[in-house]
Amino acid sequence: MKNLFIVLVALFISFSASAQGRNTDYSTENKKAIKLFEQATAALTSREHKKAEGLFKQAIQRDENFTDAYIVLSELYLETNDLKSARKQLEKAISIEPRKFMAAYFYLGEINMSESDYEAAIYNFTLYQRSNPPASPMSGRAARSLRNCSFAQRGVEKSGSVRAY
Repeated sequence: MKNLFIVLVALFISFSASAQGRNTDYSTENKKAIKLFEQATAALTSREHKKAEGLFKQAIQRDENFTDAYIVLSELYLETNDLKSARKQLEKAISIEPRKFMAAYFYLGEINMSESDYEAAIYNFTLYQRSNPPASPMSGRAARSLRNCSFAQRGVEKSGSVRAY
């Protein structure tokens, strides 16, 4: 999970930087929300998870369409292995801006797969693959995950349930 978090943070930073050539372009113009977001990001970098979580939530309260805050809050939840909360934040960000952060579909697919929701995982991995070139960093993982989900889904259909070992 720690490697996943590092990849997520790197992707978010590169996404933010490439969005308009600077890393200060946010999905909000609310200055208070931005300030809270930046404080939360600093707290997250310092591994102050509770403080960062509170600050991200405050930023979202200032602007409920602040997708950057939902995405980075999902990263915090992924790092702390709170998959249910991470899924909720990713789904909210996607519902607001479905094309802004396409890697969200990949991570949502991974969460769906870990929850044995193979149909949702296949859907999200497919959306991710369609939006990214085959040479993108996670395309190989997405392709493997799609094959694994399809295999698992066929097994569930044959047996009627998933067995945990």
